[in-house]
Amino acid sequence: MKVTFFNKDWPEIGKNRKSEIYYYAIETNKKPNLKKTHYTEQEISNNFKVEELPLNSVIDIIRKNISNNEKNKVISPDMISAIEEYLYQSK
Repeated sequence: MKVTFFNKDWPEIGKNRKSEIYYYAIETNKKPNLKKTHYTEQEISNNFKVEELPLNSVIDIIRKNISNNEKNKVISPDMISAIEEYLYQSK
C-alpha cells in the first residue's frame, strides 16, 4: 500500500514536499532478531524501537500511543489504514 501526501511550506516557507510511504506485508515463520537492530542517532534520540507485536492488538496499541509524540498524530492514521486494509484483504 502506498500513501502519498504533500507538505506545504516544509521544511521552510515557500517550499513544498511530496512524501510517499510504502507499507509491505511480509509473511514468514521467522522471528525478528531484535538484538541485531541498529538505530541511527536520530532514532535513538527520538526513542524509536522495533517491537514484535500480535497483529490483532497493533491498531489499539497505535491508537493509545498517538498522544505520546507529535509525529504520531501524522503517521499513525496512515499506519492504521494500512493495517486495516491488510486485515480486510486477508479475509
